[in-house]
Amino acid sequence: MEAPEAAPDLTGFAQFRASTRKRSGRRLRSIRTRERPPKEEPRRLHDADELDLSQIRGLLLEGTRRGTTIRLSSRAKLIPPTKKSSRPTALSKVRAGNRDYTEEEKEDLALDLVATVLAKQKGLRLEDIRDQPNAGADAVDRQRDIWVELKAHGRDIPDVIRLEPSEFELAESKKGNYLLAIVWGLEVSRKPDYVLISDPLRRLDRRISGRIHLSGIADLRRRSAGS
Repeated sequence: MEAPEAAPDLTGFAQFRASTRKRSGRRLRSIRTRERPPKEEPRRLHDADELDLSQIRGLLLEGTRRGTTIRLSSRAKLIPPTKKSSRPTALSKVRAGNRDYTEEEKEDLALDLVATVLAKQKGLRLEDIRDQPNAGADAVDRQRDIWVELKAHGRDIPDVIRLEPSEFELAESKKGNYLLAIVWGLEVSRKPDYVLISDPLRRLDRRISGRIHLSGIADLRRRSAGS
């Protein structure tokens, strides 16, 4: 009877397999490290207390005039609207993506700027009515019957904005007493800017497809400013 064959020595194979696993693990970690995108800095809003209003030159479009450039004094300070809105909705408290601010904080800064400009230029005293459903606007001077709809953007000027049905109806009825205030550049990486458009339904292109959109904002501002 033949003697059984000796079992193969698997020590070398085990060592080879272990080293292969280590190399594969190092390659995967290296690939994952290379593919990881750089972490973006949080997007923050300008500090309202540090804004130099004399450096923010907006544009007012009203009547048949081409457009009036608005310059405030370097001594000017923000004048918040009366009856500051306190909306307890969860959505207004959400910080989306890498934004270190909420929608409500962005709108607050924009409305403070618009309220200040209209107080200095037109003697208006705006009341914040953002907490009133279907009001058709975000702020109003009831004594002068001037209504203001606000569109606030952290970065660049939008070319299209959307109006809710209540906003469209009020703009249509108030005409020149309805101001569309578009503010952009509210993040620290941008320079704040704005345009105030009286009777926006007459000045902007409109498109109705389930919702009402007004377009041509950037082009209107460029032509009205003469640049």
